[in-house]
Amino acid sequence: GSGDALRVWRGSVDAAKERKRRLEEYRRKWDRCVLRGAFFRWGKYFAYAAHDRIKQMRLQVCEVQSSLDDERQRSSIVSERNKELSEQLDLVHGRLIAGKDELRDMESKMSALEHAQ
Repeated sequence: GSGDALRVWRGSVDAAKERKRRLEEYRRKWDRCVLRGAFFRWGKYFAYAAHDRIKQMRLQVCEVQSSLDDERQRSSIVSERNKELSEQLDLVHGRLIAGKDELRDMESKMSALEHAQ
């Protein structure tokens, strides 16, 4: 009757699911094998490429380091120059203060002379 038809249909659905599952499993295994083969085949190439990349990066690091050292040297020269300039500025400032004091002194003497006359 209709129960048998349903059972047959369910059976065919289950069989289809089982086939699909087995196919996926097979595909996974195949992919794994292919990947493994590719890995062994390309392993050396990848190793060489990685080695090259590492060498390049080391070179870049060295370049950056040397330019950094240059910058440090330049900045130390600049800071040395700044120190010299600030010392000169202090000297000039000292002279300016001394000059102002001298000027004030002379002005007071002049006014004293004017009052004396």
